[in-house]
Amino acid sequence: GNSMIEHTTSGGEAAVVIVHEEADDQIQGQQILKINDVSWSGIFRSYRRLSLPIIAFSLANISTGLINAAFFSQLGTDGLAAGGLIQSTQWLGTGWARAFLVSVSLRGAMYYGGNQFSKVGAVYRTGLVQAAGLSVPVMIFLGTSSELLEVLGNPPQLTSLVAQYFRGYMLGIPAHM
Repeated sequence: GNSMIEHTTSGGEAAVVIVHEEADDQIQGQQILKINDVSWSGIFRSYRRLSLPIIAFSLANISTGLINAAFFSQLGTDGLAAGGLIQSTQWLGTGWARAFLVSVSLRGAMYYGGNQFSKVGAVYRTGLVQAAGLSVPVMIFLGTSSELLEVLGNPPQLTSLVAQYFRGYMLGIPAHM
């Protein structure tokens, strides 16, 4: 668990020390995060070096939807309708797998923020292996999604467009993860 201890530094500054105890055998003892400036702006400055890359990734990931819609709109009404099916199916197919990988990002950020840089590489390699393993069920789901969409009542002309898209898209799934 976490415990927070108020502390005064030798210079008389107020500080908060957050002690995070981990049961994980990869982390020995306790990790201590010192925040010298306990104002909201000080706390924000302490965390922004970890949160800004995550925010940038999220914005880049969200922008793919806008780019997809722009491209699909050039294909006419069937293309646009297929694009809607593709986007929602793509998020369903890849979202759950990416959720598993969030823990890798958090673990890497924790080690990086705790100045345990030697452990960051191991976390990165673990994440690559996990992403490769998760790619297989994602590719199977997306490869068979057009049949599922047809069973759910979508017209065959749309589901064939979805199938064509995912045949090409599946090749990039390991890199996408």
